[in-house]
Amino acid sequence: MSGDIIFDYDVEKDLIIFSDEYKKVFGGECVVTNAREAMGSSMVILPEDLQELRDLTHALTEENSGYVKDVRLIDKFGEEKWYRLHVNSIWDKEHYGVMLSIVGRMISIDKMKREIGLWKRQAESDALTKLGNRAYGERLLQQLLCEPQKEKAAVMFLDVDNFKMVNDRHGHLFGDEVLCRIANEISRQFRSNDIVCRIGGDEFLIIMQNVRDSGLALLKADDLRAGIERLGREADIQVPLSVSVGVSFYPVDGTDEKTLLYKADKALYEAKKRGKNNCVIYGKELEAEPFMSQITVAESE
Repeated sequence: MSGDIIFDYDVEKDLIIFSDEYKKVFGGECVVTNAREAMGSSMVILPEDLQELRDLTHALTEENSGYVKDVRLIDKFGEEKWYRLHVNSIWDKEHYGVMLSIVGRMISIDKMKREIGLWKRQAESDALTKLGNRAYGERLLQQLLCEPQKEKAAVMFLDVDNFKMVNDRHGHLFGDEVLCRIANEISRQFRSNDIVCRIGGDEFLIIMQNVRDSGLALLKADDLRAGIERLGREADIQVPLSVSVGVSFYPVDGTDEKTLLYKADKALYEAKKRGKNNCVIYGKELEAEPFMSQITVAESE
């Protein structure tokens, strides 16, 4: 196909020959001598992808003579582009185990990869506030819990109290604007490495990483409550604007996503029960308490 790059590597000569398209895209010479050394120091292939290619190539045998691998390459303008490598090895028929050459085709899949990335971002983004949505938050929480954690992590559910009254008195368009302001206030109050998501109409999920002291989460929640109250006054909302927050901690309250979310939800219920405009940290005293989830059930559930 037009735009594809063909290459042929001679194992004995340690020589790679690329088709002319290679020079057009990457600016390098189409004939590369001392190829193993040249590719090892190449700035064209990202280091992590280069290592995977080496591993796949070293694993080639006469029985398993090829592979397909998506890699990121840097073009002559310094831009990262996605290519799919179709690789096949050719072996000496008279001498078993002797590889003669490696041939392959490099196909640009950059447009496809970027479109898939856009679809994923749209699928995991809240259309109104531009924050991540429930799927995004839960996926990142799963990833976080799969990594070794030296510090605590806090899982916080936040619910805007009596927000239905805001919509009823001011209308849904005004309510949407207030939700966007609340989302901005939450993002402003928390650190850049914290995860902030809108998971329902007036419900938010916050994941704080590297929490050395449980008091930090409580302090952030108190600052946020004050910020939301101030936002309500500035927006001249006829309903007192406040939030309730429920918090659970990794690893004290659990080490898996389901448990941490459940306990944060239960703490949020307790905050609501205590009169709203409260922050409650999950504790053992809540284990036997009756409980009604405060979080909107996902549509897929």
